[in-house]
Amino acid sequence: PIMAGVNETHIMYAASLPKIAILFGLFKRIEEGTIAWNDDIKQKAEDMIRKSSNTASTELFHMIGPEYLRDLLTSKKYNLYDRNRYGGLWVGKEYGKAPAKFLDPIGGISHAATPFSVLRFYYLMESFQLVSREWTMKMREVLAFSAFNSKFLRGLKTCCPEAITLRKAGSWRNYCSDSALVINKNKRYIIAAIADDPESEEWLERL
Repeated sequence: PIMAGVNETHIMYAASLPKIAILFGLFKRIEEGTIAWNDDIKQKAEDMIRKSSNTASTELFHMIGPEYLRDLLTSKKYNLYDRNRYGGLWVGKEYGKAPAKFLDPIGGISHAATPFSVLRFYYLMESFQLVSREWTMKMREVLAFSAFNSKFLRGLKTCCPEAITLRKAGSWRNYCSDSALVINKNKRYIIAAIADDPESEEWLERL
């Protein structure tokens, strides 16, 4: 794929965006047969991604297992977190008030990402390299129909309302992040951004 970026390997606090890593861990567990895909799990996954529910995220995080998730993200097969270079996707604690036990080794952050690692997640998903085709299609369904019309999604609805957008975003104080796989007629592309700025939501929309 053709890629362009600015500071794309800079690791930052990404708020709820790393919930895509929990989604990946969930579907790996499902594919392995250690978690069953049923209506309850489906609802939790949709609440975590579409509504950004911290309660659902925390339940799934512990169901998957923190150590299992860290091993998955740092594995050479997926390379979503690079311990030796610039880091990447990281979920070091539940989404709640519990103290962080496992900060990422590069940035010392509880919920972290680099734009490049987020692009990699979507690219691997879309090319069926995360899980099988069957479970990839289920992952795509979960990532559709975001409940929040903000940032990338608001900008995309202004310029191309017919586009199909698979998306996860995050916000906390001045930190603002968004990511999307966009399918618009014959165009297909991935976009990701993480910012620390009081006006970041507005300029992510413009981007």
